[in-house]
Amino acid sequence: MSCGVGGMRLSDREKVIAEMVMRGASNKDIAERLKMRLPTVQSYVRRLYLKFDVEQYDGNPRVLLALKLRDYFEAERGGRGPSN
Repeated sequence: MSCGVGGMRLSDREKVIAEMVMRGASNKDIAERLKMRLPTVQSYVRRLYLKFDVEQYDGNPRVLLALKLRDYFEAERGGRGPSN
């Protein structure tokens, strides 16, 4: 596990999936690219929703999650934004 910003912990796999979500990839795209089963990716994404407290958002929760992930990675990398 990796220690994140504010005590938030994301595993290496969660970080990879989080960066893909942040960039707009669908669960299906993530599953295909990482050679994972779709239900497994869905489970990871659900955990991200819980960790970033967006599961009860009335708007588009995927967009809010992406924004929170962007802030998380930017803070974790000292304001340099996501890695390429």
